[in-house]
Amino acid sequence: MMTNHEKWVYERNIDEIIDRLRELLVNIMLMSIKKINDDQKSLMDRMGLNQDDELKF
Repeated sequence: MMTNHEKWVYERNIDEIIDRLRELLVNIMLMSIKKINDDQKSLMDRMGLNQDDELKF
């Protein structure tokens, strides 16, 4: 059985892990969005289009 202090330390460690995972997930999503945006810019440049032009398929 854990003491109150051990429980507190355990819960604090879990909270820190969750916070770090949350930050990692946000950073992964931001990097993905940046990659998609960069790929779109590259494609638009190769097609000779502006960012404001719509792609019609």
